[in-house]
Amino acid sequence: LGAVGNKPIGETDRIDHSQHPTMPSRFEIHHASSDATVVFVQSNGQSHKVGKWKRSVEDGTW
Repeated sequence: LGAVGNKPIGETDRIDHSQHPTMPSRFEIHHASSDATVVFVQSNGQSHKVGKWKRSVEDGTW
């Protein structure tokens, strides 16, 4: 995901829909030490996990 995964550990990113047009704009990435939980935020404000990305050891991206 490139730049999407380069935030400091523990921060939450909202995916820039203009840079990632194939992904819904309501996805968020919740960073952890070695992986990122992908969360889908519903219109009513509830959210649920939909998957994870692993951090690349080589370049620090996801």
